[in-house]
Amino acid sequence: MITIYHHPACSKSREALQLLEESGQPFQVRLYLEHPLSVEELTTLQNKLHLPAISMVRVKEPLYKTLCADRHPDEKELLTIISRYPALMERAIVEKDDQAVIARPPDNIYSILQAGYST
Repeated sequence: MITIYHHPACSKSREALQLLEESGQPFQVRLYLEHPLSVEELTTLQNKLHLPAISMVRVKEPLYKTLCADRHPDEKELLTIISRYPALMERAIVEKDDQAVIARPPDNIYSILQAGYST
């Protein structure tokens, strides 16, 4: 099952959602601002992304700059920050099975849509 971690106010997240809808594949939407991910869920998602935790953070957000001014949090601390402040999570993220992508640009989700799909 495909899952999109979605923020409806974000245009890129809406574009990714539209691509999923157009694909015809079943998916579920998790509104992560309403239902934040735990540190464990974020760790699993990070492992599927194959990226450092900082890639999952909206580092230009004023809140991030306030929380992490003049320091460089380690991986676990970054995931804890995202869990406590879900608005800092990069959006949208789409996952399927053991893969995940950050949908910036939204076209990144095509690799997820094609995974395990045969014609």
